Amino acid sequence: MPIDVERLMNDAEALHKARPVQPPTGVYAAIVAATPTIDALRLKDVHWAVIAAALAAQGITQLSSGGAVPITGNRLSSLVSDIKKKEKKRLEKAEQRAQRRDLSAAAPGKSTRSTKLSLAAELTVKAPDVTPSGEGDTEETIRRQQFDAVQSFIKPTR
Repeated sequence: MPIDVERLMNDAEALHKARPVQPPTGVYAAIVAATPTIDALRLKDVHWAVIAAALAAQGITQLSSGGAVPITGNRLSSLVSDIKKKEKKRLEKAEQRAQRRDLSAAAPGKSTRSTKLSLAAELTVKAPDVTPSGEGDTEETIRRQQFDAVQSFIKPTR
């Protein structure tokens, strides 16, 4: 069955625009802030469901097809796992960045260079002033002078 790509794009965009905007619940941000406490509770063998119920008592909810519902133990476990994975990945990237020799240890945007940049010595030499050999030289005279200057490069004829 062939698909009309243009119609698919139009229909998808129309459906996307018609979707009701759901306000963010801020569950992820709340769980990030509570992760150390949740870890401490888990070390005391408190079950995920009990922690989730305690968070729900404080108003932490998740959106569902029926609206806002109390967060479940499985959802809490999943969020904490995701938070830990992201933090681990962030730390690994920071460690890899610190090991790179081409990046300085200073904060980004701040220069650690103590000297001013300058050109290499061979680039700073001024070119000799080229002055015309004479004001009244004709084109033929200039052509002969330039030809004589390159004679050493020309192969002699036999």
